[in-house]
Amino acid sequence: MQAQTVVAKSLRQKESIMTTHHTLIEETLDGPILGSLLDVDFYKFTMGAYIHQYHPDTHVKLGFTNRNKKIYIPEIVDIKDIEQEFDRVRKMRFSRSELHYLNGTYEYDQRMFSKEYIDFLAGFELPPYVVSTEMVEGRERLFMSFYGLWKNVTYWETIALSIINGLYFRNLLLDMTRLERDVLFAEGVKRLAEKVKILKLHPNLKFCDFGTRRRFSGPWQRYINEIFSQELPEQFIGTSNTEIAMKLGLLPMGTNAHELPMVTAALAVKNASNDFSEIAFKNDPIAYQRNNINMHLAKMLSRWYEMYGEGLSIALPDTFGSNSFFDLFFDILHQDNVSFASLWKGTRQDSGDPEVYGREIIKRYKKAGIDPRQKLLIFSDGLNIKKSVALHQKFHGQICDTYGIGTNLTNDFGLKPLQVVIKAIEAEGVSTVKISDDPSKIMGSPSEIMRYKQLFDLDK
Repeated sequence: MQAQTVVAKSLRQKESIMTTHHTLIEETLDGPILGSLLDVDFYKFTMGAYIHQYHPDTHVKLGFTNRNKKIYIPEIVDIKDIEQEFDRVRKMRFSRSELHYLNGTYEYDQRMFSKEYIDFLAGFELPPYVVSTEMVEGRERLFMSFYGLWKNVTYWETIALSIINGLYFRNLLLDMTRLERDVLFAEGVKRLAEKVKILKLHPNLKFCDFGTRRRFSGPWQRYINEIFSQELPEQFIGTSNTEIAMKLGLLPMGTNAHELPMVTAALAVKNASNDFSEIAFKNDPIAYQRNNINMHLAKMLSRWYEMYGEGLSIALPDTFGSNSFFDLFFDILHQDNVSFASLWKGTRQDSGDPEVYGREIIKRYKKAGIDPRQKLLIFSDGLNIKKSVALHQKFHGQICDTYGIGTNLTNDFGLKPLQVVIKAIEAEGVSTVKISDDPSKIMGSPSEIMRYKQLFDLDK
């Protein structure tokens, strides 16, 4: 009798697993890719509120880049399907319950969003877009751009990326047989179980889901969040996806992205005086331009802290090279006459060698008389579980280490994920630049990249 009970339980578990697989497959194959404007990374709202308050009349242009030159998206996804999904989300509006959720976000003991910003979202509509394909070296490539007021255009980023990923992987599934799809999802669940198993061996490792932009599908991202919150409730600290956070009662994670300092610097260039008669810079226009950008970036940091306080004070250093940012972060004083490094909760490492970054930020904190064990370091660059564990073993106890894991959580089936980004490419007609610690992530016109490298002494 006991043996029969065990067999019956095993059969029920297998049946439940297969039901889950089939449900996830059906949800991935059917219906719109996005069902809500809340299905975005939370930083689009925190950054969006900042833009709404401080840059309501600024115009920007966002552009799409596929970093994997060997994947030709138009060969898998019809441009008409992209336009159909884009047109669908342009007709969407925030529901009352979604606005109520955002209005009631008190994650750090204070209201996060103003009534004016919530009222803005209540009437929000995504602006127009441009989607096209071009033949490049005999193969068709996808091009996308989004232009308009920054306070409106910024939301296209994660929405468009989720749609492109969703359509791409949906079409790959449609080309498979039912058995092939079952095997694929079984592999995804197997890999997820292996992640859970490894993480349980390291109970002090805290991590969150950063995978909205490059996920396999929305249903799969929701599923992995359900599993992590059930299996690892003390380690899994939240998700960047706002809709999933709302529905599962998780902490929405996110502060700001490279877009903010990129546009801030471009506006500094736009508004800079060409008169170098100031005594301090009379014979050094390079120093003047560098100081001008740094002062604008410092003002951005001050405004961000005044708006959100310590709760969201996580700096992203690598827009113009992490070391140049550290000089600003540790040396320039906030209005309270303390350094940003002392005031802010921590930083996020998003490019370059994470071990080099970790050692450098710890050294800088110590040199400034700041205990790094009281500061947060979020690793978030191309992480997988094993890499996160290795970094945790190296830095735990030296600094408060946390891990924002993206693609490896939300798109790990054995298929090759897309490496797609949407970044600001212009602000008020001025080219934006990003000079990452990873050379493959550098963005901008060649002349502007060269100029910024000179300004921030990044040639080496």
